[in-house]
Amino acid sequence: MPAGTKIRELLKEKVKQKGLSKQIRVSRSGCLDVCSEGPNVLVMPDNVWFKKVRIEDADAIIQQAMGSV
Repeated sequence: MPAGTKIRELLKEKVKQKGLSKQIRVSRSGCLDVCSEGPNVLVMPDNVWFKKVRIEDADAIIQQAMGSV
């Protein structure tokens, strides 16, 4: 399984565990023109980019997303 897929699945799991499924949506996207910086996560609506994301970054990404809702 590609790293990006693992990260997406972990983010989905953490959102669900925290009871945030109605506030935060984790989804995949098409090309964002930053593949060389990947895996990448974009938190909307604030347009906060996380590049070269690792599994260890999941909690920080969720915290950022929580501040956006």
